Amino acid sequence: MSTYRIKLDEVRPDLAPHLEKSLESVPHVQSVTIDVGSHCVLVEHDGADRGEVDAALREEGFEPRFE
Repeated sequence: MSTYRIKLDEVRPDLAPHLEKSLESVPHVQSVTIDVGSHCVLVEHDGADRGEVDAALREEGFEPRFE
């Protein structure tokens, strides 16, 4: 299992559940954890394409920064 750690400019608490569902729809994503306070998203996956994760975040209006 691998993890993408992604920083976002802002994550409003009311949008977190929608964002989780969007990311979980990417093939091979196993789980998504959003830390609203630190504006960080952890995506655990078994081979999810980074470009697809990036695209899912951008479709939701975020500018992701992979760490």
